[in-house]
Amino acid sequence: MTGRAPLAVAVLMAAGTIQAFAGLAIIGIGTAGPELIEQFLPPVPVDTAALGRGAVALGIGFVVIGAIQLAEALAIRMGIGWAAPAGVMLCGSLAITAVSSGVAAFNTSVAGLAPAALLLPLAGALLLAGVAYGAAAAALFRAARPRPPGSV
Repeated sequence: MTGRAPLAVAVLMAAGTIQAFAGLAIIGIGTAGPELIEQFLPPVPVDTAALGRGAVALGIGFVVIGAIQLAEALAIRMGIGWAAPAGVMLCGSLAITAVSSGVAAFNTSVAGLAPAALLLPLAGALLLAGVAYGAAAAALFRAARPRPPGSV
């Protein structure tokens, strides 16, 4: 199966690495400088320490999701039997999440609720990530489906 799903391995390795490092950065900001996050919020009273703890929790989630993707990519490369069906579910779920988040970022930007210069590139990146995850899910689906004897 490894030879039939190199795209999925590449997408999962790249995205998993990016998400794990992003999670570590979020943990660092939440721990060392939650006031950096606070400056992007509307002028309302906010518990800065709680904001930092929330960022740390979010960062931990990013690290875990990144690690899951890296483990899945490794399992696919090793040819473990459950890896392709699990990868289809993982990539499909992440494709839906990325596309819906990209659409939300675009809508937020168009509505003027946040700076377009910040959100439009993010929306584009999330939509591209959704397409990449979708392509990876399709590649894994093709690799996992049973083939009749003698077919290629």
